[in-house]
Amino acid sequence: MSAALHTSMPRRKSVNRNWIGSIPEDWESALLKLVARLESGHTPSRSVPEYWQDCTIPWFSLADVWQLREEHRKYVHDTAEMVSELGVANSSARILPAGTVILSRTASVGFTGIMGQDMATTQDFVNWVCGDKVLPTYLWYCLQAMTPEYDRLRFGSTHQTIYMPDVAQFKVPVPPTDVQERISNFLDEQTARIDLLIAEKEALAERLREYRRSAVSNAITEGVPGRHSTFASHPFLGRLPSAWRAGKFRHYVSVRSGQVDPEAAEYADMVLVAPNHIEPGTARLLATETATEQAAESGKYWCDAGDVLYSKIRPALRKATAAPFDCLCSADMYPLKGIAPLSNKYLLWYLLSEPFSDFAVQESMRVAMPKLNRETLADAVIPLPDPTEQQEIVAYIAAVTAKADAVLSHATEHIERLREYRSSLISAAVTGQLDIGAYREAA
Repeated sequence: MSAALHTSMPRRKSVNRNWIGSIPEDWESALLKLVARLESGHTPSRSVPEYWQDCTIPWFSLADVWQLREEHRKYVHDTAEMVSELGVANSSARILPAGTVILSRTASVGFTGIMGQDMATTQDFVNWVCGDKVLPTYLWYCLQAMTPEYDRLRFGSTHQTIYMPDVAQFKVPVPPTDVQERISNFLDEQTARIDLLIAEKEALAERLREYRRSAVSNAITEGVPGRHSTFASHPFLGRLPSAWRAGKFRHYVSVRSGQVDPEAAEYADMVLVAPNHIEPGTARLLATETATEQAAESGKYWCDAGDVLYSKIRPALRKATAAPFDCLCSADMYPLKGIAPLSNKYLLWYLLSEPFSDFAVQESMRVAMPKLNRETLADAVIPLPDPTEQQEIVAYIAAVTAKADAVLSHATEHIERLREYRSSLISAAVTGQLDIGAYREAA
């Protein structure tokens, strides 16, 4: 029986590379550059217009790395930009053949794919042209298994990079090519099944998020389901229960003004809340920092416990939370307080509802700075059920979102476990630790 199936549990030998561990005794291991030609990418000079005219050569850049982020996507065919033959001829860029395996080494580190056609790449990628000793599909799986190596080798605080001398030391297991093919076919089959399960769970998670958003928005603008039977149309909110009224923010919401001195000693150890600490659409505070840790912030506002903190910058307009205690918030947020009869808790959920989020996005696009400014916020309209009904709505939202979040948490945890299993399966297969024959039989 072939050693590739490992049904007889062949002897193993240790390899001096952390990610590999050990391999079957009849396998080889080698520096990757010795079994596949190592190529780096390059960018022809942008200052020479002729290099960027009459472009016909696909040129893979960081603008295309999103394709590599999809674990199941093996081949890449399309590029956002082309380069000319003249540009390639007058630079260190090279046209590499279809089948070349690419790896992102800068910024988005560790994503890999196989060229589906001849193309060139930028210097943000390293490339291996496979010969007769290693198959592109097997190498693609090996590079996926090397994630621990990338974590160990990447450097840089702003844009992390794996440098070429380290790339040149990459080592991979090299079984016979028929074994490589068998491993690749096995992993194609198994990862496709896992990816299908992940896609199903992700679809469920998205349906739960949509249900959550819809439930919040409907409760905020229509009340607890079944409570109202008559509604009136409203130019801003669509429709409202006939018993409700609506008012502008300027009359019912107080916006704190006056920044505190970010260098003042009395604020140094206070908790700071910024948009990046908040989970979008959920009001959940995921993390905090102290004012000292965020010294680069240009300004900070004092917030009382219970104040509503709303992100005013365009990319984060669905982020709002309640201050859990007296704290500071960044200048990218509005510290808000409801004025009676408006409660802070109802205000918080209204800020996360679809009517207000749509309004905020549209209005932020009308100004040069990508944010919702104070004047526009003051003119926003908010529905005003009576205080007792506000409490009922907040309690209903809390119950509905708690149930949705519990199922969503389970689905997310399952997705993470599937991804971990996928990674471990690839690693075990390409290093010969998995008895493929026994695995198939058990499955």
